[in-house]
Amino acid sequence: MSRSLLATLATAALLGSTMALTALPAHADEITCRGSIGARTIDGSINVPPGATCTLTGTYVKGNVFVRSGSTLTADRAYVEGSVQAQGHRSVVVRNATTVKGDVQLENGRTATLTRSSVGGSLQSKANSGAQSTTFTQVKGDVQYFSNRAAVTISRNTIDGNLQCKSNNPAPTGTGNTVSGNKEDQCRRL
Repeated sequence: MSRSLLATLATAALLGSTMALTALPAHADEITCRGSIGARTIDGSINVPPGATCTLTGTYVKGNVFVRSGSTLTADRAYVEGSVQAQGHRSVVVRNATTVKGDVQLENGRTATLTRSSVGGSLQSKANSGAQSTTFTQVKGDVQYFSNRAAVTISRNTIDGNLQCKSNNPAPTGTGNTVSGNKEDQCRRL
């Protein structure tokens, strides 16, 4: 083989390996949200750190949204492929045609409002100290409100699973819910 042919083959091999490296998909990262994220795609999860406020407007999230202690999340016309998980939150608002493909989990926080949205999994609200409201929302799984210590309103929702409420003080109120499964305990008349 001639030197020029060897040099050409070596160059082609090097270029090919470089192109292969740049063609590899990027790993999904968790980004921190303080402020607002508009109509763009997030290739991973979003973390709302303690005490921060995050607004998602028309945002497409390919992962989960984690809402930390004392933080606030507002999702408006957003799409979340994963779940929304809030622990010790100040406020969570999911509204205006927002879709969460996974679960919405709200625990040991304060207020939460879901309205005119859809949840592909279950909605779980447990041991929250502020008002909880779910209205005009479609939930594919169960809706569970347990041990909340402020007003709970559940009205005009379509729930494919069960509607379960226990140990809330005061008892949940609401009307006009379409439930494919069972209405249980404090929610049996909603």
